Amino acid sequence: MLVFDVGANVGDKAARMRARGARVVCFEPQPHCAAALRDRFAADPGVAVEEMALGATPGQASLSICDEADVLSTLSEDWKTGRFRDRAWSRSVEVAVGTLAAAIARHGAPDYCKVDVEGFEREVLAGLDQALPLLSFEFTAEFRERALDCVARLAALGFTRFNISHGETARFALDAWESAEGLAAALRALRHPLAWGDIYAAREDPPAAVLALAEAETEAGTTEDGQALLLRKGAVCAGDPLRLVLGAGGDAPADHVRIAEAGDADVTAEIATLDFPPGSVEALRVGPVFGGLGRAAALRMLARWQCWLAPGGRLEVEAMDMLAIARALLAADAARQPAVLRRLEGMAGDGGAPWTAAVLAEALAALGFADVVVTVAPPDRLLARATRAVGPGDAEAGVAALLARWATLAPPEVPEAPPAGPEAEALRAALAAAEAREAAMRASTSGRLTRPLRALRGMLGGR
Repeated sequence: MLVFDVGANVGDKAARMRARGARVVCFEPQPHCAAALRDRFAADPGVAVEEMALGATPGQASLSICDEADVLSTLSEDWKTGRFRDRAWSRSVEVAVGTLAAAIARHGAPDYCKVDVEGFEREVLAGLDQALPLLSFEFTAEFRERALDCVARLAALGFTRFNISHGETARFALDAWESAEGLAAALRALRHPLAWGDIYAAREDPPAAVLALAEAETEAGTTEDGQALLLRKGAVCAGDPLRLVLGAGGDAPADHVRIAEAGDADVTAEIATLDFPPGSVEALRVGPVFGGLGRAAALRMLARWQCWLAPGGRLEVEAMDMLAIARALLAADAARQPAVLRRLEGMAGDGGAPWTAAVLAEALAALGFADVVVTVAPPDRLLARATRAVGPGDAEAGVAALLARWATLAPPEVPEAPPAGPEAEALRAALAAAEAREAAMRASTSGRLTRPLRALRGMLGGR
């Protein structure tokens, strides 16, 4: 197999592709880098070095040299106005420029062409006159329009499959090869201002051996954690603080990444199995998804989230308020009470119990959170705020202790001061009427309303 390494620098990628058995032609215009390439591969006839740049037409061009980091040297004046504008391009050299079409005429069509030319990609691809098995070029968010021009150019040449990887992940962000239009939509949708990576284009589905040359991984694998997922999807860049919103619905701050199982999300993922490295998350907001968990499952999720958070990391959790729903039951007329009961059943989850402010505060404190504040958000929400205070190893012990203590209470009684006086009597009367109707409703609900009704009875001190 044949590879073109356009913008080879000192040949690190060329060496890896050569180790996979490919013949490599390196194109590098910087004189000192070209000399390093010749020295590195002097004894290897499978590597050819051409000291030149590639562009739209043959000729000469002025190459700006970045002595701080020669990988940033460029033929593009625009490139110097982007994210690296504070770097110094202290000198320039005149270099020869060829075209991809002429290179193909000399060496044959490559199986893979890697283009990494610091903002000059559009000009390089303008010098190509045919589709190839696989080609990749680098993109940056600030020059997104240039990348879109490149995609359009490749589509016009007959490339039909497109994908994208972010940063140094070399893992495809899209689950399947996309059309040029689909790739363009994904590129436009990137919201991170410093997103960057590589766009891949193929004439048709490329063989696995060709993808291996490009070091491109089409599947994330089973070991990918949440941080790697966000990097692969371009939702964050390496070194970014992780600020997350879990679940759909509600507002998300501009500097947070929303993760949800469906709907309007920056990244879609199964929240129950999502995991992040310990201490990697700076801030975490959890929406209504928390309220659908049973008590034990909710505690274990709180313990997991506590582990994710860095010391002092902030947690916000939204839950349904049992007392508010109970009062709604009291206020509802007979026709609306079944709907309120169904809402209670949805709160309770599978074998769980709804939250009250005192229960939620106790749980957070026991799981290693400090500065716990639980407020009532009318009409029927609780909003808990806390910071991580102890190491992640303490959280699991907290879960076990809470479950053990709560197991000693008469189920489904909860450690919350029950309503008293006339309100309690009115709630008991409404509950008795609801329980009487529940028997008639059981045939259509399979008895699932029993849990919230018993939870209400327990809260009121009944058995």
